[in-house]
Amino acid sequence: MFLSVREAAKHLNVALNTAVKAFAELVDLCFIRATQKGSYTLKQRHSTPWVLTEYEYAGQLPSKDFARWSHKILKPASAKQAKLA
Repeated sequence: MFLSVREAAKHLNVALNTAVKAFAELVDLCFIRATQKGSYTLKQRHSTPWVLTEYEYAGQLPSKDFARWSHKILKPASAKQAKLA
């Protein structure tokens, strides 16, 4: 799935910081994971490709990492971690 934090904020009509926190929480809860870091420059924009851990990806079975999530392993979501887009 290709969706930048900026695009998510625009589609959801929320502030950029709110979208950043939402992406960070989805990562922390293991619902999504990045396959490669995105970038944003004046010449080129490249969204972070995300994998939904509930579905198969690249011929591999779904990892369903979210099912193994525990509040004990939750790290505070940081804006720096989610700014992949």
